[in-house]
Amino acid sequence: MKRKMWSCMETQKHVIPFIDDQLSISDLDAFLYHMEHCPDCKEEYDVYYTLLMGMRFLESDNMSALKMDSEQKLLSAEDYLYKYKIKFIAKILCFVLLCVGMILQL
Repeated sequence: MKRKMWSCMETQKHVIPFIDDQLSISDLDAFLYHMEHCPDCKEEYDVYYTLLMGMRFLESDNMSALKMDSEQKLLSAEDYLYKYKIKFIAKILCFVLLCVGMILQL
């Protein structure tokens, strides 16, 4: 899977979709990669996250709106992406082994 490389502007357009868990796997990968390497965008994300989650908390009067802080959200997304990639590799390996097994039975 080839990684997308995003500019700061492209990354900032995806902050709210990231917070709302609406990014595709490839977009999530590009977003997290940029966040890891751009302190300015990371700071901007922290501000957006804090404001957005604070507004949602005030609107809902529900503590579940504040599940995690901005750093925990990034770490959770990194963990999800890592597990997705492992499962993807495992599926490819299973397919290859199945094909080899079928060829050997011929």
